[in-house]
Amino acid sequence: MNQNYYQSSKTKVKLVGVLVRDTEVNYRDLHSRAKALNKNIPGQMIIELVGVYSGYKMENDNWVKALRRSG
Repeated sequence: MNQNYYQSSKTKVKLVGVLVRDTEVNYRDLHSRAKALNKNIPGQMIIELVGVYSGYKMENDNWVKALRRSG
C-alpha cells in the first residue's frame, strides 16, 4: 500500500464516479450527487464525477457493440 495513504489516516484517496446515459446532457444528473458527496468528505479526499452522454441507446446491446468496435 501507498505510504501517503496510511500517513493520511486512510483519507488521501480519489473517488471517481462515472455516469453513462443515453439521453441529452442534464446538469442535474451529477450536480445533486456532487452536492451530497461534498458534505462529508475528509480533507484529503478528492471526488471526481464524470458524465458520459451519447446517442447509443441501451436497448439492443448498442453499448456492447460500440465497446467491442473500439477495442
